[in-house]
Amino acid sequence: MEGKGRKERYTTLAQEALDLLGEHWRANGPFDYFFYGRDRSKPMAVGTAQSIYYQALERSGVRKVGGIHVLRHCFATFLMEAGEDIYTIRRWMGHRALNTTGRYMHVRAEHMQKIKSPLSRLYEKE
Repeated sequence: MEGKGRKERYTTLAQEALDLLGEHWRANGPFDYFFYGRDRSKPMAVGTAQSIYYQALERSGVRKVGGIHVLRHCFATFLMEAGEDIYTIRRWMGHRALNTTGRYMHVRAEHMQKIKSPLSRLYEKE
């Protein structure tokens, strides 16, 4: 799918999610778009996707969250916390510049608490 700047966007999915999507395709497909609108020959409208997102937020009980775009920030942050390098994250995000990618990655307090001081290595016994 083309996003901002007319660039294609990709993502990675867990195998379990791919399996569920495959089941849906086999049961209901084939169709031109996986996420289709009222007319199955047209893609789902952006407003519909946003509505689904906000309904899911409401059901989840999560209160302090931004709009649907926050999912891109979460994606970049979770990749960083999982140890992926910034160059790989930049490619996944579809950015040309590293500083753009950097604006998407946020360091959570939980992540900061896991980091050991480099000085503590001086006192570690080998």
